[in-house]
Amino acid sequence: EMLDTGQVAGVIGMHYPTLDRHKAEIGFWLLPHYVGKGIATEAALAALAYGFYKLGLIRIEATVETENVSSIALLRKIGMVHEVTLRKYENNHSQLIDLMHFSILRDEWERRILE
Repeated sequence: EMLDTGQVAGVIGMHYPTLDRHKAEIGFWLLPHYVGKGIATEAALAALAYGFYKLGLIRIEATVETENVSSIALLRKIGMVHEVTLRKYENNHSQLIDLMHFSILRDEWERRILE
C-alpha cells in the first residue's frame, strides 16, 4: 500500500514452510502503473531485512521466469545471486518454460549493508 495515497501498488511476501531449515522464498508483483519507481526494490529490501533479522533466516530464495527481465534485474540489484536455471521446468499456458533460481545468504546481506 502506498503510504501517501492508500492505493495498493502490488504484493510482496515470503513463503517459509519449514522454519527449522532457516530459509524462505520471496515473491512479488507490482501493478504496471508503479513499475520503475523503486517501490518493488524498497519492498524487497525491507522483506530481506525482516526475514534475516526478525525471522532469523539464513537463506532467502527467489524463482523467476527467464523472460522476466525486470524481476531478474531487481533480484540482482538487491544482492541475490543466480544459482541455477531450471530448464523446461514449469508449464505455462501449455508451454514448458525455464526458471532461474536466485538466493542471498544472511552473511552476504550483512556485508552488503555494511558497505
